[in-house]
Amino acid sequence: MTDPISTLESAISDVGYLRWWAEALPEVFQVEFGGVQLYFPPLVAGRPPNSVVALRFHEPSVVAFLTAEDARELPVDWRTALHADKLKPFSVDHERFTVSSEDTLRDVLVGCRVEFAHGSEIGAPSDAGSVLLAFRAQQVGLIVRAKRMAVVGQPGVLEPAQIVSASEAWWEYWREYWRRRDSDSPLPKDYACEVTIPLK
Repeated sequence: MTDPISTLESAISDVGYLRWWAEALPEVFQVEFGGVQLYFPPLVAGRPPNSVVALRFHEPSVVAFLTAEDARELPVDWRTALHADKLKPFSVDHERFTVSSEDTLRDVLVGCRVEFAHGSEIGAPSDAGSVLLAFRAQQVGLIVRAKRMAVVGQPGVLEPAQIVSASEAWWEYWREYWRRRDSDSPLPKDYACEVTIPLK
């Protein structure tokens, strides 16, 4: 059986990008990614599918923004600018993205300055049922620990089985995209498909 956690990690980190975040702390923190390899039917004819997925964390104990120590040409208040849609998205580092691994979290922290928006230390899981997010995206990153995480896509909150089926549907769509790409009836141009190039 396909693991929904590893499916989600791959779907976001393969070619995804950090595009926005919002908070209603201490109750909720949400981070939004684009270029996610989960398929939801287009809302408008002639447009590609909506590739945006949000991770919504309930009762977070830690929310920490990361900035690379060697960051250049990055606003000091980049997190505020990103929230206000005044920065271009940051491409996610495929090797340093997790919603499951404490080892990856430790790797994500290397070479970063940490700014806490909530909580005061990264620490260890507060309880066995807690959830985790840790990733780098170019010169920035984020770490969240919380009691619960919801995965939210175009249809609403996604159950584990829906994550897996949306991933399978995306890869079917990707194959069709490339089959028709240079034909007389191409599908609408799609960033995630264009940068996921097939072997020929």
